[in-house]
Amino acid sequence: MDLIITSINNPRAYPVLTRNLAGDPSISLEKARTMLQNLPVTYLTDISQTEAEEAIIQLNKLGVTAKIIQPQSSTPLSQGKNVTWKPADTTKEPSKKPTVRKKAAIYRSPAQKVSSIGTRTSPKSTKIRNIASGIAGIAVMALIVGAMIFLSNFGNDSYRETKSGSPAIKKRLSKTRSKAGQQRKSRKKPSKGRPSKQRPTPTSSQKRQAVSYIDSARVTDDNLTAIKFYTIALSFNKYNVDAWYGLINAYSDAGMLEEAREARAEMKAIFGDNVFSLTGIVELYGTPQDISRTPEGTLRIEYQSKNRSKSELTEEAFRLAKALRSECRCTALSFFAQTGKGKGLLVHTPLEQFPPTLAEFKKKASLTFLE
Repeated sequence: MDLIITSINNPRAYPVLTRNLAGDPSISLEKARTMLQNLPVTYLTDISQTEAEEAIIQLNKLGVTAKIIQPQSSTPLSQGKNVTWKPADTTKEPSKKPTVRKKAAIYRSPAQKVSSIGTRTSPKSTKIRNIASGIAGIAVMALIVGAMIFLSNFGNDSYRETKSGSPAIKKRLSKTRSKAGQQRKSRKKPSKGRPSKQRPTPTSSQKRQAVSYIDSARVTDDNLTAIKFYTIALSFNKYNVDAWYGLINAYSDAGMLEEAREARAEMKAIFGDNVFSLTGIVELYGTPQDISRTPEGTLRIEYQSKNRSKSELTEEAFRLAKALRSECRCTALSFFAQTGKGKGLLVHTPLEQFPPTLAEFKKKASLTFLE
C-alpha cells in the first residue's frame, strides 16, 4: 500500500515532512520542498494497512491530510480523514490505558524502506570519520609523550647546552655561569677590616699548652722572659687574643717598639681592625653595656661577664686591663664586670707602673666583689 499526502493545513509541518522525504538518498532537500508544493505527493510506499493507519494518525496531528491507495488499481481503499491540526483538548480526563509509543513514519521507496525518522549515514562516510578519529588520537598521544620527554630533560644543563645550537644562546649561558661563579667567589672573600672566617681550629691540647705559657708569662716581672712565653703560647694557638695583647705590651714595656708594631699588624691581619677598638676588646671578654671617660682621664667600662666566681673574674679583669692598657689612652681603668643585677666585680687600677703579674695586680688594684 502507498500513502498519499493530499493537503497540508499547518505551515509548521513542512520542515518535518521535508526532512522525512529527504531521508531517501535519491531525494534532496530542495526536491523534497518542491514535491510538497505540488500536492498530492506519495509520502510512503509499500507499507501494510496497520502502518498506513498509524502514519495517518501522526500526520493528522500535524494538520496534514493523507489517504491510502492500492498501487495496482490506484483506487483509494481508505480516505484520509480531512482533519485540520488542532491543539489537544486538555479538559478531558486522560485515558487510563497504557500509551503505546508509535513509530514516526517517513517516505520509503519500493527499493529501500526506512522505518524511522532520521538521516541515513552512508557506510563510506562512517569509515572516513573512524579513520580521522584514529589519526587524531595518535597525534594527541604523540604530543603528550613529547611533552613528558621535554619536561624530564628541561632541568639538565647538558641537555640545554646540546640542544641550544645557536651561538648566541651558548654565549648567554656562558656569561650566566661566569657571573654566578664570580658571585660565589665574592661571597667567600672576607670583607676589608674583618678577619677571615676560615681558621684552622687548634686542638684541645694546643689550647691547654698555650694557656700554660700565658700563665707563666703573667707571673714573671721580666719583660724578655714574658716575651718568650707569649711567643711560645702563640706557636701553639695563634688565635689566643690574651697572648697577643700580652706580647704587644711586653714589647712596649721593653722598649722594643718596632717589634710591638709588627706584632700589632700581625694581630690585626688575623682578627681585623675591630680588635683594637675599645668595644672590640671588651667584646672578647663579655657584652659591653657602657663605655665612657671622666675628665680626669679614667676610662670607665661596664660589661656583662661570662664568668661567675671571684677568682675567674679577678683573672679576667687582669687580662682585660692588659688588653686596654695600650689602646685606651687613659691614666686609669675602672670597670664593673657584672654577673647579675647588682652583682659582680668592681675594679679600679692606675696604669702608671702597671703590675706585670696577676699576683701584683691583686695587691695594687682595687677589687670589690659584690654578691
